[in-house]
Amino acid sequence: MKQIALVLSVFIFSAFQQDNTVKVLGFFSNERSADGEHSSGYTLRLWQYNGSLIGILSYNQGLIGDQVVNVISNITYNKTNGDISFGCSLDGQAVTFKGKILPTKVTGSFTWSNRVDKNQSLKSCCKDAEIYKNYKSYKDWEKMMRQLY
Repeated sequence: MKQIALVLSVFIFSAFQQDNTVKVLGFFSNERSADGEHSSGYTLRLWQYNGSLIGILSYNQGLIGDQVVNVISNITYNKTNGDISFGCSLDGQAVTFKGKILPTKVTGSFTWSNRVDKNQSLKSCCKDAEIYKNYKSYKDWEKMMRQLY
């Protein structure tokens, strides 16, 4: 009887524990270069953590490697229909996004304080990126972020 109670209590305890791992949802980009020296476009990196999304947005309009980058916030995501919205600060400007996550791309519009980049399509990419991986904990993900940015 004690063994059954022990097994049952372990099962109940584990059922209420949250999954603290950070799992890749996908990386998406439309950044392109015509001359190999300059590029323009967005890159969105998304992970799942405790039933929510976390991520990073970068934008470049100039020399390759000079992109502005920040963590996204105020994320709303509907798994059923793929609707996603979030905010971010890039280069001192508030940027918001409204769109959809599809199996191989993210589509939608980025709204800056002085312009709107409509009908953006960011294709699945970057699986060879060093940070394209799962993390054992949010703390490990934050550590990566501090080292990267």
